[in-house]
Amino acid sequence: MKVSGGMSKKSTNFMSAVPEAKDEEMGKELESEFDESEMDKGTGVESSTEEIAAKENKAVLWSKALVVLVIVVVAAAIGTVTLKFIQAQEEKAYQDHFDKVSRELVTFSQTRAREIFDNLEAFSAHVTSVAAIEHMVWPFVVIPDFQVHGVVANTMTGASMLTINPIVKHKDREAWENFTAENQGWMAEAHMYDDEVSPGLYTDERYEIRRSGNVNRTTERISAPSHNRTSTNRTSTNRTRTFSRDTGRSDDLWNVTGIKPFIWEVNYTGMRAARLSGGNWSRSDFELPAKKAKEYYPVWQRAPLEDFNPNMNENFAAKAIFKKVISAMIEANRPVLTEAIEGRFLDGDYDRRFDPHTQTEPHSYLLQPIYDSLKNDRQAVGVLSAFFRWGLFFKNVLPEGEDGVMVFLNGTCGQSFTYELQGKKPVYLGQGDLIEHDDRDMRVQFEVAPFATIESSGNKTYCQYQVEIYPSAQFKAKHFTNDPYLYAGAVVSCFVLTTLVFVIYDCMVRLRNKRVMETATKSHAIVSQLFPSNVRDRLMNEVAQQEEDKQKKSSKNAFLVDSSRSADITSPYSPSEAIFGSKPIADLFPESTIMFADMVGFTAWSSVREPSQVFSLLETVYHSFDAAARRMRVFKVETIGDCYVAVCGVPTYRKTHATVMARFACFCATKMVDLCRDLEMSLGPGTDALRMRVGLHSGPVTAGVLRGDKGRFQLFGDTMNSAARMESTGVKDKVQVSQATADLLFASGKGKWLTEREGGVEAKGKGKMKTFFCDIREESVGTGSMTMSTTSFDDTAMVSSSFHNVRSSSGSTSQKQNLSSPSLSSPSTQRLIQWNVDILSKLLRRVMARAQSKSSKSTISRTLQKNIRGSANSGTLLDEVKEVLNLPKFDPKVYTNHVDPESIQLSDEVKAQMISYVTDIAGMYSESNSFHCFDHASHVMMSVIKLMSRINSPIEVSMNDGTSNHKIAENLHDHTFGITSDPLTQFSVVLAAMIHDVDHPGVPNSTLVSENDPISIKYSGKSVAEQNSVELAWERLMLPQYEALRACIYTNDEELDRFRQTLLQLVLATDVIDKDLGAKRKDRWAKAFSPEGASESAETKEDATNRKATIVLEHLLQASDVSHTMQHWQVYVKWNERLFQEMYSGYKASRLAKNPAEAWYEGELGFFDYYIIPLAKKLETCGVFGVSSHEYLSYASMNREEWKNKGRDIVKQYLANIKAEEAGRLEGSEESSVDTDVDTFTDEVATNDAAPGHKIFDV
Repeated sequence: MKVSGGMSKKSTNFMSAVPEAKDEEMGKELESEFDESEMDKGTGVESSTEEIAAKENKAVLWSKALVVLVIVVVAAAIGTVTLKFIQAQEEKAYQDHFDKVSRELVTFSQTRAREIFDNLEAFSAHVTSVAAIEHMVWPFVVIPDFQVHGVVANTMTGASMLTINPIVKHKDREAWENFTAENQGWMAEAHMYDDEVSPGLYTDERYEIRRSGNVNRTTERISAPSHNRTSTNRTSTNRTRTFSRDTGRSDDLWNVTGIKPFIWEVNYTGMRAARLSGGNWSRSDFELPAKKAKEYYPVWQRAPLEDFNPNMNENFAAKAIFKKVISAMIEANRPVLTEAIEGRFLDGDYDRRFDPHTQTEPHSYLLQPIYDSLKNDRQAVGVLSAFFRWGLFFKNVLPEGEDGVMVFLNGTCGQSFTYELQGKKPVYLGQGDLIEHDDRDMRVQFEVAPFATIESSGNKTYCQYQVEIYPSAQFKAKHFTNDPYLYAGAVVSCFVLTTLVFVIYDCMVRLRNKRVMETATKSHAIVSQLFPSNVRDRLMNEVAQQEEDKQKKSSKNAFLVDSSRSADITSPYSPSEAIFGSKPIADLFPESTIMFADMVGFTAWSSVREPSQVFSLLETVYHSFDAAARRMRVFKVETIGDCYVAVCGVPTYRKTHATVMARFACFCATKMVDLCRDLEMSLGPGTDALRMRVGLHSGPVTAGVLRGDKGRFQLFGDTMNSAARMESTGVKDKVQVSQATADLLFASGKGKWLTEREGGVEAKGKGKMKTFFCDIREESVGTGSMTMSTTSFDDTAMVSSSFHNVRSSSGSTSQKQNLSSPSLSSPSTQRLIQWNVDILSKLLRRVMARAQSKSSKSTISRTLQKNIRGSANSGTLLDEVKEVLNLPKFDPKVYTNHVDPESIQLSDEVKAQMISYVTDIAGMYSESNSFHCFDHASHVMMSVIKLMSRINSPIEVSMNDGTSNHKIAENLHDHTFGITSDPLTQFSVVLAAMIHDVDHPGVPNSTLVSENDPISIKYSGKSVAEQNSVELAWERLMLPQYEALRACIYTNDEELDRFRQTLLQLVLATDVIDKDLGAKRKDRWAKAFSPEGASESAETKEDATNRKATIVLEHLLQASDVSHTMQHWQVYVKWNERLFQEMYSGYKASRLAKNPAEAWYEGELGFFDYYIIPLAKKLETCGVFGVSSHEYLSYASMNREEWKNKGRDIVKQYLANIKAEEAGRLEGSEESSVDTDVDTFTDEVATNDAAPGHKIFDV
């Protein structure tokens, strides 16, 4: 039987555990017994399995029923919780909204009250000042033009009327009454003012008044009684007014005799009795002389003047609402509020100028003391009273459409009033509490004017008002909806749907489990039939253990496996366990290849860029590397600055780690070239020159997670250090590999990739090392579409095509010869042109956006042109230089109507003309100049943009100090002297940088003058190259083919003049040698920024600001023109050598008298000391360039010290480079004369330390 035979072999271990039989028969019996027992067990397996399955199915069914029950309970519970939660959220939103509204109402009301009090106090001080200036003696005071000032004060405070009540002692009563009878002219003035401001105000049928042309003149004399006049000789004030009225009598004047010639008061008791009794009576019957008192408070001047029943000379203190508070006001020496009354209960008719709908509203008087002087020991001499309605405090609080807030005004004197706020308008509902107090617990209570409330004390009780705010039913209804029930129903529905899905899924699972169970039952039955249970279990355990051991032996990666079994016996306890609770997660990987890749020239490149540009480059390059690493299964370790570190073979073992890493390294080096070429158009000139320097080394490495703060996967060991040495000793744009990596590549059959480096390298800490260069750029990297081609596209063809299309669309043919120029047709120059175009286009969009912000309809004259020489065609451009450039003022309209520049789209015609113009300018630069070339102009332009960006974002102006955006914009405008607010100025500065060296001859102005060059004669030997550059560039811009471009730059004559003047001024500012220009600039600087100049200057603030703006712009361009001296050392040396080469070429052409090498070293030191460093300090003094000014000064100082130490050797190297270049051109012909210069210079360096100063930088 095969099963028995198989069993005999498989059960050897098991049988060894049975006592050995003494004879064969014994063995056979045991074997037979074993077989029978096993067979007996096999017959009951199926039945027992079915019993277990049935039992488990029953348990599963109960579990499912329990799950369904739990789902139902949870659904009901969550539905209820959802309902309550959303209801609570609505309640909270309701309360929060009301809290917000109430806080705004409290704040606004109290602020409004304070504004009214402050304005009234200011008006009181005005009255005091006028009386003092006019030498008036209280109470005999008439305030000139009181109606005018009073109406203004009423407008500012919202009061209905304003009244002066002087304090009249009893002894002065008779004199006062005579004074008021004699000085009534101010009433006529008030009427006349009202009639002029509001024609027809006094037209009433009772007076039959109508306007006419009859004019009568009267002169009123305001004077106090003689016995109350001061001893001064100042004459009394004469007030003359002209007014007219026609009532049918030719000489009738305004009726101003309505003032009673005595202080009077109203007998309210008698008037009420007469009103009840009926009959004929008038109010004047009850206007009786005031009772004798110590002091009187007669109504005197009032604004607006009551038109029918003037109440002048009425004793204010006789009124019930004033009796208590006047004395309290005098004692407390501060303003007070009176009790509230309805406006219709005013003495006399409610003035027609008041809103009739507010007559029933509660009103109060605000009383403010008037003092005899503004000194501390002042005395109250009168009362200034303002009559206003309480609704004023609640007006314009809520936004339009926000209704339903109830306001209850509750007084301690038994008065109460109710308002309802309907949007911005408070609606007076009436007296008493008219609010339905459903939410009394939400009441907000406050006092409107706590500073004007007098506390009651003793037998003196004063009315105090509390304002209570409640939400109305309408307000509440807006916040409570049916959403809670809808959401609760939705939640329950989700659970019901989930239950249905669960049931359907369960049916499907039961079918699947049934099949699985059947298979498992059969398998279990078969195994149980073949093996006894103990043998089966032993075999399963052995198989599991063998599989585990097999995996451990075959695995090359134990990184995430617990290493407790292989722990060092001598160190049973690791210190890391005490810190982290477990052993370190680390391992040794015997085979790996590590790559270090560093950007060459990155430090110097980043020194002239904005931080955002630096990170744009790093993110773009590293993102490309990361994508390739994922595809090629290379592990990126980290980036250290501009260094990229990666490894292959860790943490996953890989046999071909050296080959894969070599492919990846070559890809990175090649990809860097493509990316930098593409990025040059957006990141500026010099980006294309960046390259990678890559180093590879292979060997064992320790890798693991270094736990702790910001823990990460790291590599350690000599392999890591060697890879870093391979990179640091490598060569730009090459991949250097060590001997270890090369051996692996040779072993893999990739020896053709390698080229041995001659002489090897001397590595720090390693000594002499044999290295190889790896280059596989002609092969595919084997990662899909990614190839190692060095050119992904033909830049030349692409850019040339774009220029061809531009000319076709613009119709310009004037500059076709430029593209035939070898320099212009080169890909690098065309990318440089495109970068200039992009920068100018962005600024042009800002100019156009501002033009649209100023006016929705802008009429642009496409033919607007002007000669660069201004209105006069005679003289030189130098004569056009102005002392100060006029920048536009801050325009709130432009800020309010701001147009996003990104929304502006340049037309194809304008784009074409922009590219054509920039190409024209590039072609106007001399190809023979190594310094004054289009490349350098672009470098200057880039520096201008960097400094301009610092101006646009000064760190001194905080954006988070709570100031409004409008105020921030105005502060920024003032801080930067208006430069930030005018895109046309910014465009002009950048354009000036691009054109400032157009057609430069490559020699100093002094050489042109000495040679009697035609342009020197044309410009009278002053700023020759600069005037020539700006005139050529301007004339080019004024050509007809650039008409559309000009229409986008300026829209009127004023903008054209400002654009022209700014361009001219800034280009000429680059002439730092001309003494006259230098003296004028120093004078402007002294006036603008030195304390002495600022104190002596009598110019306006606007002129001072424009002067500072002019200085800042000129220094900005000057600093940018020599910015290489204030940037990284490598940048400085690069452009310094170019300038030296240009000057040396002039010397070799016999255009310069002296060899520049003779004084170049000393000249550079002098240039730093007398121009560069002072200029950098001035940038810092301007205060608008942020951190850039400090950066420029720091670089200038460091470069000066570096030049001091290395300058002589560097000049020697300049000469050696020129010699090597000439030797290459001559191809071994006769010896170059540079040899003599090198020898001469070497001798001078050794013997001459007193060479003349710098003579060469006037270029």
